[in-house]
Amino acid sequence: MYVASWINLEKASFLFVSQVLDEERLRLCTGEDALMNRLKLVLRPVRAALPFPAKAVPEAETVGAFFGLEGSSFVEHCSDDGIKYVCFQVALYSKWQLRLAMQTVGFREGNILDMLIVDWPGMAVLASCQLTVTRDLLHLLE
Repeated sequence: MYVASWINLEKASFLFVSQVLDEERLRLCTGEDALMNRLKLVLRPVRAALPFPAKAVPEAETVGAFFGLEGSSFVEHCSDDGIKYVCFQVALYSKWQLRLAMQTVGFREGNILDMLIVDWPGMAVLASCQLTVTRDLLHLLE
């Protein structure tokens, strides 16, 4: 089983796929109303040229509370060849203040950001990646 995480921007998307090591624990994290009550998207600067405000996981809002259900989704699928996966999607730029922060501070060449999908009540990371902002990436985001 896998977690496919889509972080959608206006003209581009990031996709990172994580293998599930504990399916039972995933079931606990993804129960009914997980977007409103459990799951958080955390963007954490590892290295940033300018100060980049980021909330700690306990203070961060859940994905559903922050982005709304029209700006996020979380559904389970099964491929034609039987591979099970859950698909997590967030329209990052659906919030203008986040769009502005990412375009002016977050996505600056040389910055390194961690992107984590976290189940806070369960204190589990469902998926994560580390993004290094390069000139090539900035060109793709134009």
